[in-house]
Amino acid sequence: MIGSYWIASIFIEWKKLSTQAVTQQRRYQVFFLALYSMGLRLSEGLNLTVQDIDAHTMQIHVRNGKGGKDRLVPLPQRTLNALRAY
Repeated sequence: MIGSYWIASIFIEWKKLSTQAVTQQRRYQVFFLALYSMGLRLSEGLNLTVQDIDAHTMQIHVRNGKGGKDRLVPLPQRTLNALRAY
């Protein structure tokens, strides 16, 4: 059984590495922001299209997510602004 201390220490190390390996390319920064802020899986983020973004209702339509299901995900204002700027 994995202890919570072990999981916490792994997370702390991952955070250290992720802050050291910050990407400099704007497209990757926007992509990672979208994944993180909306809680998307990598495959869901890669399959997003412009037509999936509804700025009026502030939602993203995720198609064929886990289990082949579609879902609506809230779109944070910061993420929308970053997508528009890119």
